Amino acid sequence: MNLLRRWTTVPAALVFVMVFSACSAAGVSPDASGEDTGPSTSPGSGAAEGSAIDQAAATAELSPEMTSIKIGFSALEPASLPVKVALDLGYFEKYGLDVELVSFDGDTVAVQALESGGVQAISAGAAIALASARNEEPNVLVGLVLSNPTDMLVGRSDVQSPDDLIGKEIAVSQFGGDSHAAVLLALQDFGIDPSEVTIVQVGGQSARIAALAAGSVAAAPVDETSEDAILAEGMNVLVKLSETGLKTPRHGLIVPTRFIEENPNTVLAMTAAMFEAMQAEFERTDEASAAYADWAQLEQADALAEVEGILPLVEDQRCLRSEAEWWEQLQLISSVSDPDLAAVDPTDAWSNAFVDRLDELGVIEEIGAPC
Repeated sequence: MNLLRRWTTVPAALVFVMVFSACSAAGVSPDASGEDTGPSTSPGSGAAEGSAIDQAAATAELSPEMTSIKIGFSALEPASLPVKVALDLGYFEKYGLDVELVSFDGDTVAVQALESGGVQAISAGAAIALASARNEEPNVLVGLVLSNPTDMLVGRSDVQSPDDLIGKEIAVSQFGGDSHAAVLLALQDFGIDPSEVTIVQVGGQSARIAALAAGSVAAAPVDETSEDAILAEGMNVLVKLSETGLKTPRHGLIVPTRFIEENPNTVLAMTAAMFEAMQAEFERTDEASAAYADWAQLEQADALAEVEGILPLVEDQRCLRSEAEWWEQLQLISSVSDPDLAAVDPTDAWSNAFVDRLDELGVIEEIGAPC
């Protein structure tokens, strides 16, 4: 299939949107009473020890308070697959949830729906949660499904090495977005200062590929699953970011703080369904790829190839847990485009408390996940 047609037919939305603002003080997070407690030092939780989120998770049971919920998404790609697998293979239903998946044109619109109550959760980029850490009630990532970068930096035919990028233009979707972060990671790996290139906004992945094909930019980030098509177009892969060893939180299930506090059982049930869906991608790959084929309107063989391509990149996230250092790396990279991000406390943006609760209840052992 022609590469440009493939990405025009199934546009790839941003995996996450890095639009950040400062919180009131670096490294400080308020507890439920409003007192400054400082950053959490307890392992396994992004929220401050004793926070309302931790307390809610500690007593949560698999009996959802709200059974009919909507989950938003904005990216038709393998990293977003667990919500679709959980729906199609009956895991939401297993845990007492009647779920409707709602598609949005971009993460920004998805966040608006989340914060207005139009949806109760979103499957989206981790930076959405980080961006909300400035708010009194952040949107919290409760299950991380991807921590490895999945993009590669692709050069047009005459760009064959990183040195060929000096003084040239590199395309991104928007400043502060996922593609911008991918470019900064690649330049970091090359040892090239961002000031030595010109980063330009051209739009989503289909627009970036079109700009490459037209020769109007020297390079652009493209998802690794498109490697064969990229090479067939005569372009060059300069680096696969998954091979650099750099990890950042990329994608997961994000829920507003207020909803977590009011409906902890529902959040626990959603997390359990996502957990089972992650295992199914490895253990029921044919069925998972069939769900993806239906979702993204792909041929079964193409869907299977994309799902199998993403499995090595998500394998270390089968347990859905975050690590503090990954969020710190995300904060560091993102501060290149938004210096105020240095003032945000990333521990307000994520929590392992619901995964830990599933472990306490014996759900993880029952599922047989390698955790």
